[in-house]
Amino acid sequence: MHPLSIFVSSTCYDLKSLREHLRSELESWGYDPVLSEYPSFPVSPELTTVENCKRVVRERADLLVLIVGGKRGSLDPQTKKSVVNSEYQEARLTGLDSIVFVDKQVWDLLPIYRSNKEINFAPVVDNPAVFSFIEQIVEDTKWVFPFIRTEDILTTLRVQLSTRFRDLLVRSRQNRLCIPSAFATESGYITRIAVDKDELWEYKLACALLKDRSRRIDERFAELESGFVVRRTKFLPAPDTINYIQNLLDDLVNTIQAVSKVLSEQLTPSFGPLGTPGDAEKIKAACDNIYSLYLTLFEWELDVRFVRSHEAFAELLKKMYGWTTEMRADLRRLAYEFDTLVSTPNLSGNHTITMTINSPAGLQAFADELHRIAQDPRVLAAIARGA
Repeated sequence: MHPLSIFVSSTCYDLKSLREHLRSELESWGYDPVLSEYPSFPVSPELTTVENCKRVVRERADLLVLIVGGKRGSLDPQTKKSVVNSEYQEARLTGLDSIVFVDKQVWDLLPIYRSNKEINFAPVVDNPAVFSFIEQIVEDTKWVFPFIRTEDILTTLRVQLSTRFRDLLVRSRQNRLCIPSAFATESGYITRIAVDKDELWEYKLACALLKDRSRRIDERFAELESGFVVRRTKFLPAPDTINYIQNLLDDLVNTIQAVSKVLSEQLTPSFGPLGTPGDAEKIKAACDNIYSLYLTLFEWELDVRFVRSHEAFAELLKKMYGWTTEMRADLRRLAYEFDTLVSTPNLSGNHTITMTINSPAGLQAFADELHRIAQDPRVLAAIARGA
């Protein structure tokens, strides 16, 4: 049987001696350390460096050990994320368990960064994106281990690996190792909630799923804002533009109504009546439907941005840019409302969770521009000509 494969993810050059020490110790423990700078690292020549690392995380690793220092490291040319960030995200998407270590100097600066993000933290941290990455990790995993020396990492790993092995034995005795097929691709954290079914597990599961889907949606929009998403531009003559804009408005309203319907008629019933266990697969299905609807918002933004109309309508379309921003914030608020609920001590009785979907911030400016266009003789003439 192949030994436990541990993928060590960190920046290489500034942490070279730490990585060498870690590799040597893990091998002496009988494990298979996977580090990209060694000849044993499997490489597919047709893949880029980043894609190679993600593939190895996905196909070979049993555990990810993530070490965050003060350097951002190399970037993925496509996403502009660090390679380490990409490896970590791949582990989460694969459902791979991660043990995360953060340099104590960097960790101690995090509260200062949160209160004043304009401070220059060099030479300890070379880019504020390092702090953003740590905040994301904390949001995802709820736990990190600060370290000063390599021995701190090794000591923690001994304890954590032993704890995980003991947990597996306990869960095996209790027949809690079988993962439902619907959760096969979810993170270990989400899967464990669905399998263990501890107190208030229904709400914890919905919270974890919605946070995960919200993060995925935000990543898609971040790529759009960074210019990494392109679609063939559509040209609209003046007579068709009004209908096109009306269809966009209808689509937005229909999406909002569908989200509300899923929440009230699918997600809420999936929790089950008071005192009766909910249905994990139905909770996941409802959260996935919400995710699909929010993906239509991404497509909606593309429909707004990649269209060229008569010059009289250009400003009107621009005023629709970013209308989905507030709706995405509403999804995040819903997830945190669940989080607040399950964090309440001695929770009992009935509780109501609502999702208020706010109107786009620029709606009034859009209405004013539409009114101006309707009175513009050039527009009326263009429509009459079919231009």
